[in-house]
Amino acid sequence: MSTSQLPSQSPDKGSRISNLPNEILDNIIVSIINNVTPVQFEYLVNTANHLTMWDIFGYNASGAERFDPYQLQHQQEWVIVSSVCRRWQYTGRKAFFSLKTFVITTVLLKALVAGRHKLLTSPNLDILVTIRHVVAPMSGRGASDYLVLPRYPHAFSNLQRLDVLTYVGMDDILREYCVPRFWTYPRDKEPYRELMECLAGIGFQVEGLDIGFPRIRKSVEAEHVKRLLVDVLPNLRFVSTQKAKSKAQVTE
Repeated sequence: MSTSQLPSQSPDKGSRISNLPNEILDNIIVSIINNVTPVQFEYLVNTANHLTMWDIFGYNASGAERFDPYQLQHQQEWVIVSSVCRRWQYTGRKAFFSLKTFVITTVLLKALVAGRHKLLTSPNLDILVTIRHVVAPMSGRGASDYLVLPRYPHAFSNLQRLDVLTYVGMDDILREYCVPRFWTYPRDKEPYRELMECLAGIGFQVEGLDIGFPRIRKSVEAEHVKRLLVDVLPNLRFVSTQKAKSKAQVTE
C-alpha cells in the first residue's frame, strides 16, 4: 500500500514517539484500532493507493463520502498507522494486521501466496503473516473454493481463526458480520462434521485452528445446507478419496 500521498513523515531521529517505551506505544496504537467490522482487504488496498489524509477524514469537498461507510474507519486507521515515523509505522501496521478481521477471498489468497498482488509492496506483504483472523467467503462454484482452504494456514502462519462463509454476499458480510461472538453452525453435526472430515482429507491442517461456519441470516439456512450437500460434499469426497488412494500407492 502506498503512503506517498500522506503528509510528510518525521524521521525517527529525535522523534518523541521514537523515545516512547514499547508498552506505551503498543497501548496507544491498540486504542486506535478498535473497529470490529471485517476489513474488505482488496477494497482497502485499492483505495489506499489513491487517497490522502484530507480525503479520508472528509476535509475535501467530496470527502469521505466517496468511500464505503463500513470500511471508512479502517481506512482512517490505516492512514494513521502509516504516518509519523518508521517505528510508529512498523508497530502500527503490525497491530493493524494482527488485531483486525480480514475478508480474503480465495482468488485474492492465490495472488498473495504467489506474491503477485500488484497493489501490495514488499514490506506490507511480509507483515501479512501477522494476520490472526480471516473470513473466507466461498462462492457458488461448487467445491472449487473449498479446495483452496488448506492454503490459508500456510499463507498466514499466525492464523488463529478462520470463518468459512458459504454463498454469502460481500454486502451481507460487511453489514451483518460485526458481532464479536456470532452464532455458528455446530461442527460436530451434519453436514459440518463430514465437511470437516473431507477438509482434513484434502490436506487441511485443522489442529490448533479455530474454524467457524457463521450463520449470517437464518432465512438462507436451508439453501445453504442444500448446496453443501449437493454441490460441495460430493466433490470433496471424491478429491479426498483420490488423495487417500494416491498416498496408499506411494507407501506400498
